[in-house]
Amino acid sequence: MGGLLIVNADDWGGERRSTAAIQDAFRAGRVTSTTAMVYMEDSGRAAEIAKAEGLPVGLHLNLTQPFSSPEVPAAVRERQRRVVTTFVGHGRDGHPGTSQVRRWIYDPRIARQVSAAIRDQLERFEELYGGPPTHFDGHNYVDTTPNAFLSPALPRGSKMRNSLDRYPLDTGPMALARELRQRLRGRRFHSTHYVLHISDLDLPDDPRLALAATDSVEVICHPDNPAEMERLMSEEWSTCLARYRTGSFADLD
Repeated sequence: MGGLLIVNADDWGGERRSTAAIQDAFRAGRVTSTTAMVYMEDSGRAAEIAKAEGLPVGLHLNLTQPFSSPEVPAAVRERQRRVVTTFVGHGRDGHPGTSQVRRWIYDPRIARQVSAAIRDQLERFEELYGGPPTHFDGHNYVDTTPNAFLSPALPRGSKMRNSLDRYPLDTGPMALARELRQRLRGRRFHSTHYVLHISDLDLPDDPRLALAATDSVEVICHPDNPAEMERLMSEEWSTCLARYRTGSFADLD
C-alpha cells in the first residue's frame, strides 16, 4: 500500500472566521480534512457546509474553552465549565492552553467528569453530522492528556492524531516519556505514522514530507492564521501536494 498525506485543518466551526478560512483552503485543494468543534458559535452552520461540500470531518475535542453557542443545554454548559476550570493552563508560548500537569498525570477524581464532557461533544457531533467523526484530535493538545485518551467515552479502535509532533524525535527523558505516552495511546487508537506542522516545513522540498511516499503523514494547519494560510495557498505547497496520495483519516488503514 502506498503512502498517504492528510492535511488537517483544526477549529472548524469554532467561529465564522476559522470556518471561512478552512472552507477556502479546502475548495482550493490545499487541505484534505478538518476537525470540528461543537457547541460553538458557528458549529451548526459549519456542519451544513461540510455535508454539502463533502469535507471529511473529525472531532476537535475541547476541554479548555467554554462553549459559545447560545443553544447549549444548561447541564452540558455546566459540565464544560467544570472541565475547563480543571484543564485550562498555558502553553510554552505563554498563550492559553492545556495545563502542563494534566498532559502527563491521570487523575481518577475527574475521570467521570471528563468522560461525561467528551460524550456530550461526541453526541452533539453525531447529531450535527449524522454519523461518527473520521478521527479525534484536541484543542490546545488536550488529546494528549491521559484523562482524555484513556476515557471510555472514546471508542477503542477509532483514529486519533499521533502525539509525536516533532520529527526527527528529540532525545532525552522527555522524549522517552512522549514516546511511551504515544505507545499507550497506540494500544487504543490508530494514528498516522508521523505528524508535522505546516509552519515548520521547508517548502517545497522538506525531506520529512517525503515520508508520505511510503507512510501515513498528517500535516496540521490553522488556515485562520494568516501566515499558515499564505503557506497553504502558495505554489510551493501545491507542488508538494501533487507528489503524494492525499486523503483524510477515513482513508487511513
